Amino acid sequence: MPTPTPPSDDPSRPPGYDWLSPTQAADRLGITRRAVYRLIDRGVLVGYRIDGQIRLLAHEVDTVAPPPGDGSDP
Repeated sequence: MPTPTPPSDDPSRPPGYDWLSPTQAADRLGITRRAVYRLIDRGVLVGYRIDGQIRLLAHEVDTVAPPPGDGSDP
């Protein structure tokens, strides 16, 4: 699956365009980092490759409801 191009650093963009690591996204959602990668693979979240690392936009992470249960397998 091709990695999407990150949005430009347009200063007029709305708040919430903060970048998160998969670990930070997992903490924010209350799930495991592995579960975040599964959500990316399933197309629920978009992972942007920036300088060789996967990053997620905070406002996109915030739109995902955490799965029920312990979060180990959404």
